[in-house]
Amino acid sequence: MLPTYPPRLPTELREPILAFASAWAASPLRPRVQPEVAHAWDALLREWIHTPALPLFVRKDAARRRPAPTHPSGRTLVPCDNSPAIWAFTLALDGNCPTLAEVAALAANGEIPVELTKLGRFGAFYKEGWKLAHVDGVGLRTRTPLEEVPLDTLKEHLRLLLSPSNHFAVPKVWAGLGEIPEVIEVIRTCDAQARGDALRTAAPASGAVPPMPAPGPTQPRRVAALRTNSYRATRLLFRADVIEGLADDQSFRIETPDGAYEMTRAEFLCTFPNVAASNTYRSTGQYSYSTTPAKARRFLV
Repeated sequence: MLPTYPPRLPTELREPILAFASAWAASPLRPRVQPEVAHAWDALLREWIHTPALPLFVRKDAARRRPAPTHPSGRTLVPCDNSPAIWAFTLALDGNCPTLAEVAALAANGEIPVELTKLGRFGAFYKEGWKLAHVDGVGLRTRTPLEEVPLDTLKEHLRLLLSPSNHFAVPKVWAGLGEIPEVIEVIRTCDAQARGDALRTAAPASGAVPPMPAPGPTQPRRVAALRTNSYRATRLLFRADVIEGLADDQSFRIETPDGAYEMTRAEFLCTFPNVAASNTYRSTGQYSYSTTPAKARRFLV
């Protein structure tokens, strides 16, 4: 008889995965798109999905065996594999974001790849040993003919498929890691923080992006777990007995004479991978800083 699959892996199995995820998220070896370029692509894709003359690429391998269908709305649908995502990510890595007019010309000329065997110069991504994964899954998970899928679903599908904000690279030899929820959540948190930090840094200089609003009645900061997941310390100290029992999106709070630090477990793993992987933390269950590092300051509340 097969054993029942546990809804949550035990700590001793999750810890190595989270340690790897945190280290990979912070590693300079990981290819990543600069935040301002990712924001440019997000703006482009918002225009793209609302421009009826532009096709919607749909990752549906079986549908590629048929002629390109037309949605009842009149929108042209282009079945593809992950090739358009690699096209977008590769351009974004080089700091490039096309204009809407350039996208229209590329699509009309068939220059946006739809098959992995016909990637052309964009095939260097695979040849160099990388695999492209998505933070939010892009699978439609339906056998419904594409022409019968709601248009809004197809628009959101295109956005998730092509957005560099939704991409992350892993070595092809570790391809399966791009499907592990714990890895995905750590990458999601780290990359979202980097984009948010870049926006907040740029906003005062350009005035183009408003600052992040302060938490208010409709924007409660992460407070649900504070009463049970808070502790006092004379300096910044991480306690494994508190942190390791939390889900990745649950918060903990450290009260110190210098102020209170509050963060989620995922933020801890992303920002302090050296702590989570240290022998001190793993063997004694505690790790403290004699001098508070600058990267901790943003968690002051």
